[in-house]
Amino acid sequence: MPGETLISSSNTVAVFTALMAVVAIGLAMERHAKLGQFGTMFVILFPALLTATSILPRSSPVYGFVNGQLVALSIPMLLFNADLRVIWKQSGRVMIAFLLATLATVIAGVCAAFLVDLGSEEPVWVGMMTAAFIGGAVNIAAVAGAFEMTGDPRIGLMFASIYVVLIPYFLFLMYLPSLGPLWRLFSGRTQILPDGGQDAPAAVRAVSEARALEPFGFAAMVALAGSCVLIGEGLAHVSGMPALKFLGLSLVAILIATLSPATVRRLRGHTETGHVLIYAFLAVMGSAIDFSVVTAEGVPIIVFVTILLALHLVLVSVFGRVLKLNGPELLVAANSCILGPPTAAAMATARGWPSLVTPGILVGVFGWAIASFIGVGLAMVL
Repeated sequence: MPGETLISSSNTVAVFTALMAVVAIGLAMERHAKLGQFGTMFVILFPALLTATSILPRSSPVYGFVNGQLVALSIPMLLFNADLRVIWKQSGRVMIAFLLATLATVIAGVCAAFLVDLGSEEPVWVGMMTAAFIGGAVNIAAVAGAFEMTGDPRIGLMFASIYVVLIPYFLFLMYLPSLGPLWRLFSGRTQILPDGGQDAPAAVRAVSEARALEPFGFAAMVALAGSCVLIGEGLAHVSGMPALKFLGLSLVAILIATLSPATVRRLRGHTETGHVLIYAFLAVMGSAIDFSVVTAEGVPIIVFVTILLALHLVLVSVFGRVLKLNGPELLVAANSCILGPPTAAAMATARGWPSLVTPGILVGVFGWAIASFIGVGLAMVL
């Protein structure tokens, strides 16, 4: 039967098991010096191969669960490290970098719109994609709703076309620090530890091995993270602003970390669990790639997105050099702006920049909060 896969979309246990197996292999690869740089690539691209060969389904309730509940849970888990008294300086610099990245996205979107014809209702499409590259999918829905286009079938084509560019772009961002000449061209300041502090791999090990996992601390961590999500959902429901869900859950987690560090010290496994959940998100992102639907209709979108992302990165580099920001700060901010908090946290974790995980999440959530307004405003101006 057409569309039939070896693992049925309704077999949620099998789908989730396959995703976790991919995540486990990717994490195992990261433990080896020679394979470590390919771990994240494997987590994204192998599910795409499994869906292309009809082993995994392209849609499943599991994917919605991972992208919804599990990603939401991963944010407070990682933010339990967010003692603002400790990270204030670095988060402030990443926020500056993120604001520059936001400005770069708007400028790049306007330039791309002049170079590529997106057909009828072009301003709305530009607004939606610009909002997506400052915030995320929730902002696309908000902009589409503002212009009564939520039912437009072309939005699905837009998502598929965007993925064609986003996956290689994310992989390029992930491995840019390993490309010496390009990395130095991107930023003249490539270190985040100018004070001679501990090296990045050692910092990652310190975070992971500081405390042994024990049942009470782990259960309390999950319950507390879930409570943060529930509070965020309540705020979003009362206010009617979906983005407030993530702002709310993030704010609660930050307040706990900053005002009650003793509580956080009793928790166990939040960094490691958050890492796993983020990689599950990356695996789902890979499984959503459907190159077969990217037809001639999607070519203008692919060209538009390619121009936008290339110009965005150039502008971020220029702005960063003017303000003398570090390469890792700029790269995490650019990632958080274009791809969102989960991928920014994944990159910061994988690259061995633990001090940038929390700022990357914070500025990404801020992007979700402002992107809809920017997207609607840009569509009206154009």
